[in-house]
Amino acid sequence: MKIQFKANLENIFDRIKIHLQKFPADGDFYVIIDTQGGAGSDNQNRAFHALLTEFYKSGLHSYDSQEDMKYSFKLRAGGAEYFGYQEDGYTHVVEKLEDIPAGVDWIGLPKSWSNFTKSERQTAIDLVISEGYQAGMNSRHWNEIIEGMENE
Repeated sequence: MKIQFKANLENIFDRIKIHLQKFPADGDFYVIIDTQGGAGSDNQNRAFHALLTEFYKSGLHSYDSQEDMKYSFKLRAGGAEYFGYQEDGYTHVVEKLEDIPAGVDWIGLPKSWSNFTKSERQTAIDLVISEGYQAGMNSRHWNEIIEGMENE
């Protein structure tokens, strides 16, 4: 059985004790400490999506949809996890670009935000900010998001 929960260092042992009472376990159990995640990733997640939404709502871009915009930034910051292509009326998904037949159109499928490293998340945020400023972003909410990030 796998049980996953978030805890601060101050209350980690209390949280483990509570979960063991709810889900008794025989044998060994393991605690994984994720130094890439935690509050930083939650804050980065909120900042990325808030900036992305504000930028998209502004109309100062050429993306067809907010999803296209998000995928574009995620692909540039973290690369593709999979690649998709169509051939003979079927859609195929492969892990390696080399597995795509020559001459067919393909797209990169970005990895999940939760699989981004802290550095890749920061790169994605920086790309949104940079492109937003280049497009002329200067709304009150945009500036509040940026200021909030600077104060953390």
